[in-house]
Amino acid sequence: MNFNSALENIKSYEAGKPIELVVREYGIDKENIVKLASNENPFGCSPKVKDAVRAVIDNMSLYPDDSMVKLKSALGEKYGISSDELIVGAGSDQVIEFAIHAKAHNGSKVLMNSVTFAMYEIYAKQVGAVIVRTASREH
Repeated sequence: MNFNSALENIKSYEAGKPIELVVREYGIDKENIVKLASNENPFGCSPKVKDAVRAVIDNMSLYPDDSMVKLKSALGEKYGISSDELIVGAGSDQVIEFAIHAKAHNGSKVLMNSVTFAMYEIYAKQVGAVIVRTASREH
């Protein structure tokens, strides 16, 4: 079986360190750590989200509407745009994947900052695109 050779040079995604590991490595009290890596929320789950989950928990074994018609309609109405102009996904990873797979291809160039979210490079390399990096300035 042959695999896509573009996948050979893709580094594995490394998520942010768990708080427990930071405590062990640096000897910092857990209460003094605010983890912002891996898109985690230091404030915990919103009570509104908990209420929404409770309202649908009996149907969570069923697949949702993957076209997300209701969400796209509500967002389109709120922002005054057609729901056909919206792309929604299960997190930023999926939206980035949709965009890159729609526009990039083997040999095309994808411009990205030298310091950026790892998934841009991973998805671009999956389709065989050439990564072009821009210089970063100190922030």
